[in-house]
Amino acid sequence: MVCPSTALTVNQSNAHSFPNICSHSHNPELCITALSQTMTDFGPVGQLDEDGLLLGFLNDSVSGIREMIEIANNVNGLTNDLKKKVALADCVGLMHLSLYRTMDTLMLLGNNSTTLSDHDVRTWLSAILTNHITCLDGLQGLARDEMELGLEDLINGARISLAILASKSPPSNDVTISPLYGKLPSWTTRRDRKLLHVLPNAATPYANVVVAKDGSGRYYTVKEAIANAPDNSMTSLYNTAVVGDRFIAQDLWIRNTAGPSKGQAVALRVGADQSVINRCRIDGYQDTLCTFNLRQFYRECQISGTVDFIFGDASVVFQNCKIIARKPLSGQGNMITAQGRADRNQNTGISFQNCDIIASSDLALVKGYVKTYLGRPWREYSRTVYMQSNIGDHIDPSGWSIWNGDYGLETLYYGEYSNRGLGAGVRMRVKWPGYHVITNPADAKPFTVANLIQGGTWLKSTGVPFDEGL
Repeated sequence: MVCPSTALTVNQSNAHSFPNICSHSHNPELCITALSQTMTDFGPVGQLDEDGLLLGFLNDSVSGIREMIEIANNVNGLTNDLKKKVALADCVGLMHLSLYRTMDTLMLLGNNSTTLSDHDVRTWLSAILTNHITCLDGLQGLARDEMELGLEDLINGARISLAILASKSPPSNDVTISPLYGKLPSWTTRRDRKLLHVLPNAATPYANVVVAKDGSGRYYTVKEAIANAPDNSMTSLYNTAVVGDRFIAQDLWIRNTAGPSKGQAVALRVGADQSVINRCRIDGYQDTLCTFNLRQFYRECQISGTVDFIFGDASVVFQNCKIIARKPLSGQGNMITAQGRADRNQNTGISFQNCDIIASSDLALVKGYVKTYLGRPWREYSRTVYMQSNIGDHIDPSGWSIWNGDYGLETLYYGEYSNRGLGAGVRMRVKWPGYHVITNPADAKPFTVANLIQGGTWLKSTGVPFDEGL
């Protein structure tokens, strides 16, 4: 695949727009310097608009990502520390995902693709930034020494790319919905379509594997079924980490069996764009569900845990779900969410709509002694909204918890809209600059399926029910 770099040319007169573009940036001074360097690199002929600048930055990041992959692989060969080797392998995986997203975006932008929307680009750039930050956070010792500067450059480049996009097309509350007509998703293979399409009076499709806890299937657990799969079976395997786009899970029970004393123990991590989790049960304690990045939708699920048990930096909507806080270790409190939006130009956030926010039976017995909060800011621009949901009285009257001191309290966005239940009162809620009691439906609209995850353009074809608006 060839990146479309030859079409990028520059007009020095466009430099006057840099302060405007960089006013959207995390670091305006660094942004102006970087944009000026881009103009210098491409020379004084022609014209470089926002699209050209974005293409330039993405082209530069390709070589940077490849360099980080090479360094990580080299350092991995120099250590025998298992934890460090795992962190490096994770980093390499994230870099490959970033490379894929970058190349795909370059190709579609360079070809002026009519199938690409600004929402797609912002989603993918947001995911790339999350990948880079996550990679850096996991490194220690020699690996961090060797890779920190390069990763910081990639992080800054992703931030500036998001700022360029924001200057070109500021986020809007309105989304044009493309009509869909109940067909199977366009990305299903011919073989999968044949399996899923059952005509009237036709025989039920034959299942290669049946997993059922009641013993009616061949296996009791998904893990057992995977372990017994043929060696040449390479596709459609379930795992606790999901990275394939347009993933759909339905009627599964996914749990991490580590108890509360084991600390962080993820049951499910999802990093798949336009993914759907329907009628699933996801159980754990600390860090149960990692909504890592990209666009996700959860419907009629049951999710339980204690500390930060729904976390990550995806654009994600939970509808008609049961969110169950469990009894934590002695002296601990519960935080339902820890949303990780690191840049104000990311389109990420967590939205709960028509959910039940309740306590487990063991927590209910001690709710007067255990503080449970709706969330806390993992990153500076953390964004979480509860709307039209039932909130139980196990939630502390203040509603929300700090992460560390006043970190993020002015830049986060936490909101509550039209909730009900004994824990839904907002009179005693926190008074942070970033906390909002939402009374105008227009202010709640950005957190609906239609706007936060553009679900009107892709969810209908999955067959999973959803409410597009309020």
